[in-house]
Amino acid sequence: MGAMPSAPLRASRILSPDTVVQVDERGRWRAFSPHSLRSYPDALTDQLAHWAEKAPDRTLRGTRLQAVALITKRARRSSEDPLREEI
Repeated sequence: MGAMPSAPLRASRILSPDTVVQVDERGRWRAFSPHSLRSYPDALTDQLAHWAEKAPDRTLRGTRLQAVALITKRARRSSEDPLREEI
């Protein structure tokens, strides 16, 4: 790849103002946040279950979160008892 043409830089609203930006010797830009990430949930469905309980009347891709909460609860029960056939 050739060198990028020099052009004026515009202010960007993509990154927060306290983002640390570094340019390495090859001209690559890297952006780092000075803040640590919050913890991740144990399972991908934890956030889904949270919102299903908090706001069951909302929809998610055309599905009521009430139905999602029921499915999640059944899936958890079946995973706790692997010999159980009925979901």
